[in-house]
Amino acid sequence: VHFYGRPRTSADIDIVLISRVSKERLLKALAKRYTLYYNGKMVMKFIDNITKSGVDILLHLSTAGLSRESLKRLKKVEVDGVLVAIPCPEDYIISKLKARRPDTFDFSDVMSVLLNMREELDWDYLMKRAEEEGLAHLIRYYKEGLR
Repeated sequence: VHFYGRPRTSADIDIVLISRVSKERLLKALAKRYTLYYNGKMVMKFIDNITKSGVDILLHLSTAGLSRESLKRLKKVEVDGVLVAIPCPEDYIISKLKARRPDTFDFSDVMSVLLNMREELDWDYLMKRAEEEGLAHLIRYYKEGLR
C-alpha cells in the first residue's frame, strides 16, 4: 500500500513463490534465520529470529490472487536499497480483496489505492481480474463509491 496508496508500515513481509521449490529445500534455506510456525498447503509462516517480523511465503500465485498475467505486470521498486518486484496496483487490489482478512487493514488499503490511483488504474484489466477471481461485484461497488 505504501507505493500506491498511503504510507503505512506493515508488520510482516509477504513473498509469493513463482517457481516450484520443494518445501524441504525452502525450510533448509531459511532454517538459520527463520523459525517456521505454520506449515500449510498454500502458505508457510515464519518468524525472523533477528527482527521478530513475520514472513509469509505463499506457495502458489493463486493464493495471493495473482495470475501468470500478473507476472508480466510486476513493478520494480527499491526497498532499503534492494530492487524488488511488487504487484501492479490492479493486482494489489485484487490480492487484498481476495484476502479480506478480519482485523487487518485490507479494506482501508484497497480504498487508499483506489482513491490515490483512480485516474491511473487500468480499469479494464482490474475488472477482468476481478471477474476471474469472483470479485467483480466488489470492484463495481467501490468504483461507484468513487464518483
